[in-house]
Amino acid sequence: MTPVAEGTNIDVRGDKVDCHWEQYGFTVELHSYGFHATRHGYENDIAQRRRSNHIAFSYGDVVNRGPATAGELRELLEEAKAALDRRDI
Repeated sequence: MTPVAEGTNIDVRGDKVDCHWEQYGFTVELHSYGFHATRHGYENDIAQRRRSNHIAFSYGDVVNRGPATAGELRELLEEAKAALDRRDI
């Protein structure tokens, strides 16, 4: 399975998210201080995500450790799919 989201920067139940896989109910947020206007905005975003069930990856996860992060994401998607399959039984 290739970890390609069906949507990016989309609204999911009133929350704008970076990457989302609807069929798995799985959301990933990408965090980078550089994409927030202020330190407060960055900290606010991190705090909001802690209150959600989103998986978060940092700039370093994507840019510096891309292949390892893609592998981790693949595993998480497989786990999400398996959990959904168990519910269907």
